[in-house]
Amino acid sequence: LFLMMQNDVRKILKSRYLDFKALHSIAESEANKIDGSAVSRTLDSVYKAFADINVISNTESNKIKQLELDYELKLCYRREFVYDLYKKAIEDGKEVIFITDTSLPQFFIEKLLEKNGYNLKKHDIYVSCHLKKAKFQGTLFEHVLNEKNLKSSQIVHIGDNKVSDIQKAKELGIKTIFLEKPIDKFFQNLPNQSIWLGGEKNIKKIKSLPQSIYLGIVANKMCDNPLTPYNQNNLFNNSFYNLGFYGLGALLFSFAKWICEQTIKNNITNIYFFSREGEIFKKV
Repeated sequence: LFLMMQNDVRKILKSRYLDFKALHSIAESEANKIDGSAVSRTLDSVYKAFADINVISNTESNKIKQLELDYELKLCYRREFVYDLYKKAIEDGKEVIFITDTSLPQFFIEKLLEKNGYNLKKHDIYVSCHLKKAKFQGTLFEHVLNEKNLKSSQIVHIGDNKVSDIQKAKELGIKTIFLEKPIDKFFQNLPNQSIWLGGEKNIKKIKSLPQSIYLGIVANKMCDNPLTPYNQNNLFNNSFYNLGFYGLGALLFSFAKWICEQTIKNNITNIYFFSREGEIFKKV
């Protein structure tokens, strides 16, 4: 996200070489001191620290803060498998509660969920920075149990973090369901590890922004359902659809995009397709 924001931030601050990702990380650390801990850290505190570190005005800092919220809202979309679970729970008359560890403001989390089809008029939401309690400490779970007057045995918590969502909830006697992140499942596949990570499992080895975006899109599509098995030795999981989506899709899209860019750059008005084969290229 911060790499995607970088050029916009540089324009706002009129700084060609600013490393926004690194500076944002430093600001988060400073915000922890302002708010007392990472649990209490808010986005406002992060950008107050960012303004102090970079000696910029509150107006500039607020512009960048709003830019981050705009990017988050634009880029975050629901996980379809989870949304299906949500709809099933509603159909079965279950009470649904949203609980999250984040420094983003509660009004924004509500806006994000509503954008993705969740009806917050019917559900309660608990945000760590707002309540100064966190899942990763167990205190946010305790707060929910007390406020809702529930026993831990009455709740099933679903999440994708083995510590915050699973371990800490279990310590309080709450039943849990672990949903593996699509990107983690994607890189359990041996060919994917070999191609993108040099045979390792360290996702941090992906340094390129385009690669990160591309692999995120592919993983979210191919590995959305954690119950669908992924053949460990087959790149496309024995699926012609995946061959097109994961393999040819990016190639064809990039080729078509390059042609569009060249026509604009060189003021070309007519394009002729000369080829012995490759009708799919022409269609794209």
